[in-house]
Amino acid sequence: MAVIPTKPTPDDLDAVGPVIRQLRGVVPMAFVISQITNKGSVHRTGTDIR
Repeated sequence: MAVIPTKPTPDDLDAVGPVIRQLRGVVPMAFVISQITNKGSVHRTGTDIR
């Protein structure tokens, strides 16, 4: 199982998509968004990351 830690920054969120594409079908995976504050301005849903 791959657990992918991700911060809610544009760079980290942009990097998650390619990682998921490489791992999809190879290993079970999950990603965890950490260091979340209520002051962020980036809003995406899981369906935005493909």
